[in-house]
Amino acid sequence: MDYGRLHHVSMEPFRAFVADLLPEEQRTRGFAMQSLFIGLGAVVASALPWMMTNLFHVQNAPATGHAIPLTVRFSFYVGAIAFLSAVIWTIVSTKEYPPDDLEAFAKMKQEKSGLFDNAREIFRSIGNIPPTMKQLAWVQLFTWLGLFCIWLYFPVAVAYNAIGAVDETSPVYTRGVEWAGHTINPVRLLIRGRYLSQARVKLQGSGLSVSNVHSNATGSYLFIDLTIDPHSKPGRRALEFINAAGSVSFPFDVLAPLPRQNRFQGFSRDDFIYEIMPDRFSDGDPAMTSFFQGGKPRFDGVDSGVDSVFDFPLLCPLRRAFAEGKPLRETAAMLSHDYLYQDPSQLVTFIGNHDMPRFMNEPGAGLEGLKLALTFIMTTRGVPMIYSGDELAMPGGADPDNRRDFPGGWPGDPHNAFEASGRSPDQEAVFARVVKLAHLRHELEPLRRGKLVDLFVSDQVYAYARLTDLQSVVVIINNAVDRPTVEFDAVPARLLNGTTLTDRLGGGPPLQVYNGRLSATLPGRTASIYVQFGK
Repeated sequence: MDYGRLHHVSMEPFRAFVADLLPEEQRTRGFAMQSLFIGLGAVVASALPWMMTNLFHVQNAPATGHAIPLTVRFSFYVGAIAFLSAVIWTIVSTKEYPPDDLEAFAKMKQEKSGLFDNAREIFRSIGNIPPTMKQLAWVQLFTWLGLFCIWLYFPVAVAYNAIGAVDETSPVYTRGVEWAGHTINPVRLLIRGRYLSQARVKLQGSGLSVSNVHSNATGSYLFIDLTIDPHSKPGRRALEFINAAGSVSFPFDVLAPLPRQNRFQGFSRDDFIYEIMPDRFSDGDPAMTSFFQGGKPRFDGVDSGVDSVFDFPLLCPLRRAFAEGKPLRETAAMLSHDYLYQDPSQLVTFIGNHDMPRFMNEPGAGLEGLKLALTFIMTTRGVPMIYSGDELAMPGGADPDNRRDFPGGWPGDPHNAFEASGRSPDQEAVFARVVKLAHLRHELEPLRRGKLVDLFVSDQVYAYARLTDLQSVVVIINNAVDRPTVEFDAVPARLLNGTTLTDRLGGGPPLQVYNGRLSATLPGRTASIYVQFGK
């Protein structure tokens, strides 16, 4: 529906009511009140998607087969009902006043009914606009220009630049559009102590207000909502907690906002994560893991709002394959469960973390298997994460052995692995592979944003493509110790006959598409990242 036509055809006649129905001395106030209510209506309309999600718990992700979130669709329906109701009410309740001389009016319409006469009447009316209306014309021009710029671009700017969305299909984008113009205020504080059940809170300093104070049954925790006046000046305040036995206070600092440039972007599939110490989220069941990813309410009616979760389901077959030599088919089979997730491209892929023995402590693990595992997580879908030390093939058993200090960085350390001279040949080999993969991932957009398409899978060879609208990247991983030759269809990778591909990772021989197929022979325990020649 064309909003512009709808607005001007249906609403513009209402503006004339101000002049037609009000005495001249009240018209200025009438136009001001009309503008006020138009503005209030616009504010309510812009907040409707957020209200749908947070007050009425409507799903804010697109329903199956739809590109528009339910919150937006329902908001449109509410707006349409309110709009049509207002129009119908006005038509029914407003009396129409005929011209004073109806015969003269009918004669004028008959004499000036042609197209030329209508056009001439329009230009004559423009020339006879009162001076006040001519002044208002410029106000209207720049006001509506600014308003449409805000309506069209402000929510999108918030979604991309403040919330950190990477595309319009992301749940983060939807939340950013909904929250345009909003911020997280009040701040909810959790106070831990004793005898808090009967405590009251007193503020020391200006610019703060307290609400929604309640404690748990034992009085060991107190929850308070602290609203910060947006005009508050930075500085120290204090919160005092008082009960019958006495009082205690602690400082609360209001800090100046940080510059937004290069901050608050979060992470996306364009990044990879270097893990120092996160925590796990769920076990290896994809149905359970997908339950916790945000984007839609689950059976309990709750949308977690969590953008990403650790891909524990993929971790298990990945480690079995590249450490123990188990079939790669298990890894491909686990990826076939991606339909369970709202956005599998946001899942955090990894080969280990601080809560499990390191990859190099798996039975059968070695340097080549580690490099293949790292190659896989850096080229498959998701946001790859590397646990600090895995880039050096660091060993480590069960907790706390898996949390050994990184070598170097402190005075007196015997080795400094932050520098090449402090890394052993084995460490340097793995480190160089991670650096090469990081550069390729940054350079080749399909490795970050491309659709994942399986091309070939056997027990020990896995070939897949990452596709964007402009480029295809083919990844082939040989987990076997021998040198197999594999052949597969190149059409799903959108590669035409005669296309030449070069290996950007290992320097393997170039490949060429022949009769719609690709054939490749890889040495044992190696991987290749093939890109169209010249791209």
